[in-house]
Amino acid sequence: MKNVKLPFRQIHLDFHTSEHLKNIGRDFDKDSFQQCLQLGHVNSVTSFATCHHGWAYYDSKVCDMHPNMKEPLLPKMIEAANEIGVQTPIYLTVGWNERIGRLHPEWVVKKKDGSICSVRDTSSGVRKGWMRICLNTPYLEELVNQTAEVMDRFNPVGLFYDIVWEKPCYCESCMESMLKRGIDVKDDAAVFKFAREVYVNYFKTITEVIWSKNPNTRVYHNGKDKKGRDDTKPYYSHHEIESLPTTSWCGGYESFPQKARYYKYKVSEFLGMTGKFHQSWGEFGGYKSSDALRFEAMRMIMYGGKCSVGDQMLPEGTLDLDTYKRIGEAYAEVEEKEPWCDDIKNIAEIAVLCPSAIMKNVELEDPEIGASMILSENHMLYDMVDQQADLLKYKLLILPDEVVILPDLKVKLDAFLKNGGALIASGKSGFSQENQTFNLDYGVEYGGESEWYIDFTKVSEAISKNMVKAPYFNFLPGPKLKLTSATVLADTIAPHFNRTLKTFCSHGNTPPGPDAGYPSVIQNGNIIYIGPKVFSMYRKKGMKLHRDLVRNCIDLLLPKKSIHVDLPSGAQIALNEQSNGNKVLHILYANPIMRGEVPVIEDILPLYDLSISLKTKSVDFVRMVPENKELVFEFNEGICSFTIPKIELHQMVSIGSNG
Repeated sequence: MKNVKLPFRQIHLDFHTSEHLKNIGRDFDKDSFQQCLQLGHVNSVTSFATCHHGWAYYDSKVCDMHPNMKEPLLPKMIEAANEIGVQTPIYLTVGWNERIGRLHPEWVVKKKDGSICSVRDTSSGVRKGWMRICLNTPYLEELVNQTAEVMDRFNPVGLFYDIVWEKPCYCESCMESMLKRGIDVKDDAAVFKFAREVYVNYFKTITEVIWSKNPNTRVYHNGKDKKGRDDTKPYYSHHEIESLPTTSWCGGYESFPQKARYYKYKVSEFLGMTGKFHQSWGEFGGYKSSDALRFEAMRMIMYGGKCSVGDQMLPEGTLDLDTYKRIGEAYAEVEEKEPWCDDIKNIAEIAVLCPSAIMKNVELEDPEIGASMILSENHMLYDMVDQQADLLKYKLLILPDEVVILPDLKVKLDAFLKNGGALIASGKSGFSQENQTFNLDYGVEYGGESEWYIDFTKVSEAISKNMVKAPYFNFLPGPKLKLTSATVLADTIAPHFNRTLKTFCSHGNTPPGPDAGYPSVIQNGNIIYIGPKVFSMYRKKGMKLHRDLVRNCIDLLLPKKSIHVDLPSGAQIALNEQSNGNKVLHILYANPIMRGEVPVIEDILPLYDLSISLKTKSVDFVRMVPENKELVFEFNEGICSFTIPKIELHQMVSIGSNG
């Protein structure tokens, strides 16, 4: 992965235009285009060479230009943007291409049952959008030729390739390739492994074309999350987090923080991407509130990223002034705050090992999102990491629910614990790769899966702060545990019976019954193990007792933390360090609420008289930035204490030395 510098204030300008639309680009006007970009405080706009419908928007010799576009649009957009100092990365579609699918049905990805792969209505299964094209066909050569043409024609500052990830395929070309290699096409795992090879070959082929022509061109291949995929890392210049929190498939407002904290640790530069749309991509006439855009942009920069807002140009080639007024309110604020948000590193004392990265399986992301939610809502300083991280730099590790202990990770965890580090694990975390036995010394033996469909936890006094004395409900039961040397912190209470058609009680779950005979939470020295999958449960249900349980376990192992803040749980913090050694504390507060099916941010409520104390070496000043307002502070025995009089949505405080 190359070292690049990304602009802070980007627009991802969709332009997926059907051949059933007329007058494509007819009304493009340089002055109006420039006015919108300047109103939006934009310094980079990603513009389209090709779209999901399969059409080109420049005078291509490789791809058919849109049939209802009289003059090439892309060159005019690039010229207009560059004239006012706005960069213009170029977009090319990869996975979805309707024109290619019609011309070459033999190149379309085929499912196991022989049906074609395309965008479908989730309720009916009927095809409602673009066909997916296989990269193990001559389509790859067409993408190579398009890439070479765009590089020669425009020499862009960056290229963005869309809809790229492994997709098991049973088209004629893939079937022939697999049979030649002796791959059993009935073996789903073997077919997926082949699809992964096709995927990586695409990366290598396309990126080599780009960097052979200009090694400084930025490159990003957009698809499903790439945590743990170090095999693809050489083919990117940076990472982009596509996170429209109003869409269910992007994980809501809870997903972005954990991705940002992972990629800040993993790469030199990353970009957060949201949309101006009320709900989802390509929504004509949908407007997100200005405050929601401000919240999302501030969240990107506080976690060390740069910003991108998705928009869609109207088919006639015009931008919407109202959209850029709203974007401009967020980006004007970003522009003012950039000096404190560039070249920073995140300060963390806790690390969450991400099961999705370790196992290279995006389906395992719920536990790490749950862990990120709990730590964020408790205002703790943390990173999201994989097994490549330097674990010795952290005081506490969290292994949420599904972290299998691979051999290399086992060595690092043993060294971490020997060095005095503390660890919290839950659920199946700690299992060896070979079998369901614990590969870490929890002070218990694994006794098998629970016989109960649910269970209850009854905590001891040691972890009872803010907890109930009665047993509380776990919809994901913990395993049977055979105590060897650990101390019991909480007991497992069984339900009276498993709920079936014949045996059931009341509206929901069966009530708590007898002691199950095994613990729910145990401590063995500097390790705490929680049997139920507490992080997945918190991600799904958000029961405060699960959050408080984890907080109490953290407090046992890490009683003296680097920062204390007096904030509501909905507030988020980040503590960064600039290259000059100064620290920058970010506090962000706005609560999304559900309106129908969509989370919205609308009412920005100020917070007053916020007490902050943090560990630091020396302090000469504490000031609110960019306002440059000095704050009174006390500095005693390495602790700096001060009060922020008011924040409204987002506030930065610089803590540093004049030396």
